[in-house]
Amino acid sequence: MAKLNELVIVVSGATGGIGQAIVKRLQEEGAVVVATDVTASPQETNVEFIQADLARPEEIRALFQRVDEKYGRIDGLVNNAGVNRRATTMDVTVEEWDFIMDVNLRGTFFMCQEACRRMIQQKRGAIVNIASSAAKVGGKIAGIHYSIAKAGVNAMTMLIAKDMAAHGIRVNSICPGPIDTPFHSETTDAERERAIQNIPLGRFGKPEEIAAVVSFLLSEDASYMTGEILDVNGGLIMD
Repeated sequence: MAKLNELVIVVSGATGGIGQAIVKRLQEEGAVVVATDVTASPQETNVEFIQADLARPEEIRALFQRVDEKYGRIDGLVNNAGVNRRATTMDVTVEEWDFIMDVNLRGTFFMCQEACRRMIQQKRGAIVNIASSAAKVGGKIAGIHYSIAKAGVNAMTMLIAKDMAAHGIRVNSICPGPIDTPFHSETTDAERERAIQNIPLGRFGKPEEIAAVVSFLLSEDASYMTGEILDVNGGLIMD
């Protein structure tokens, strides 16, 4: 039997490179996937898609209301949505700071909150937040505000995990290292080579390798794991 058989799982950021791989893997494991993103992708043809801008809390609420109406429950949530702008300390503007925080941190929190409202009633559920290795060490490729927001996602993961444990809800986070996706479209060949030199496994990761860990954390195979921050980075960060 597929390990996620008939579980209703919402995936945000579903049209990006990692998002598409997550959707595909969860479907292969038997899940009923509800994909969401700020824009639709023509590649998302075999999955339920609900357009939502996570910078707008009212659109998050509307998303979950639609899930309620169609499925009557939510078993899992993958917070994969994220935006990045390259910026150093002196480059960040107020508008850019707010944009990065609204999507990456505030949006992730209110997605968790809406999911938890429903999971508390069910007395079960699993949430996976996608953070970043930049949350732990920063990075020249990632903007400073992006790194700060993703560090907040990791703190949020642990705090919500503590709050929700008594309700049977598990909450974990993944910190991907450099992954071969359009996210790195602005990464120069020289930057890529320098990054690879610091990765013991000697390559960028594949979106499917993140999707495999997401599937594990949502499944009963991870039933005794909560509040964990998992590094999936080819050895870039070891702890």
